Amino acid sequence: LPPRSLPTITPAAHQTFLDIVTALRLKRLIHSIVTRSLTQTQKMFTRLRQGVVPTIRQVVAQSQALNAHSQSLRVTRWMSAVSMRAMTRPAKGKPPKAVLTVTDTAAEKVSALLDSHPEAVGLRVSVSNKGCSGNTFSLDYAYEVKKGEEVVKTSRGSQVIIEPMTIMKVLYSTMDYDESDLHEGFVFENPQAQGVCGCGESWF
Repeated sequence: LPPRSLPTITPAAHQTFLDIVTALRLKRLIHSIVTRSLTQTQKMFTRLRQGVVPTIRQVVAQSQALNAHSQSLRVTRWMSAVSMRAMTRPAKGKPPKAVLTVTDTAAEKVSALLDSHPEAVGLRVSVSNKGCSGNTFSLDYAYEVKKGEEVVKTSRGSQVIIEPMTIMKVLYSTMDYDESDLHEGFVFENPQAQGVCGCGESWF
């Protein structure tokens, strides 16, 4: 039999074959790159999540601790500085015939203050010569009852102690507690006061 001749491959067919081979190689290369990238990305997110979640929990815990500490500071500041303020108002109407009358609201506040200082025996009232009008009521914790001091029992069982030199200046006054927006603290409705300054903390 005569030998069979091989088919002739045209340049166009040869180029098409090369293009197919190149495309297959490029496809395998892209698949390998994408698979490697996805694996690395997954590992990266896993490490990031393991590191970030505890950090978020720590931040939340620290924030809660700071809020609690801030609240404690506000309560302490409210119980000491603001609550110990004292204002004076001229008495309205006929004053009670007692050295000092303490309202239930003021008595509750006095008890709250003394609860924070269990070693104190009462809240001492004194008058000092200061302020724009000359006389200012001052409040402080009393750790003993001194000679000549007047002791006033409140409805809550706590004690308001009046210094001897203050008795005549506080005579027939009513001690109340005000929680308005403009003022928070004790208020003395004092028949001895003929006038008060603009802030109400001193009187004459």
